[in-house]
Amino acid sequence: MSCVVTDAVRAFDGVTAVELEIGTGLVTVTTAAEAGEAFDALIAATVDEAGYDFAGRVPA
Repeated sequence: MSCVVTDAVRAFDGVTAVELEIGTGLVTVTTAAEAGEAFDALIAATVDEAGYDFAGRVPA
């Protein structure tokens, strides 16, 4: 299942890295895109649908 969430989030334009902590279920996404509520909400929804918690955003 971990591949599902990382592959789904990596598919978005501007995502440069995805880290998944299997023990805690936290996902950290690194992007080259500017921070934006709509993009963050899209990532958070994708992570949530895969059964994980969105930990936050780290700008590149």
